[in-house]
Amino acid sequence: MNTVFARGFAAHRDGRLSEAERDYKATLAAKPFHVDALHYLGVLRHQQGQHEEAEALGRIDDAIERFRNALTLSPDLSPAQYNLGNAYSLIGRHEDAVDAFEKALRPNRTIPRGTTSATRFYR
Repeated sequence: MNTVFARGFAAHRDGRLSEAERDYKATLAAKPFHVDALHYLGVLRHQQGQHEEAEALGRIDDAIERFRNALTLSPDLSPAQYNLGNAYSLIGRHEDAVDAFEKALRPNRTIPRGTTSATRFYR
């Protein structure tokens, strides 16, 4: 199942959102609590402008807790760091958001194409 998720993540990173959605859903059909698939499906929903559906995948405070837990296990997981920044931004914790975005942009990290929230703090 990790192969299907990896294919979906690659599609997401390359901007092929319908393929990414298909693979994330296939991953979740086989493993409903696949954390990365849930996370990136929520990200994808936000990118598609389907914010209510993305929020239905979890509340912001729950998301922050999950991102922080993921980062405890894998500190170099830049997408989690990036989305932690987005979550902080949504609740007005802008200093924390900037810190998370800066960590996500450190060398040796990758962020899926189309994610631009970090740049708005530096304009």
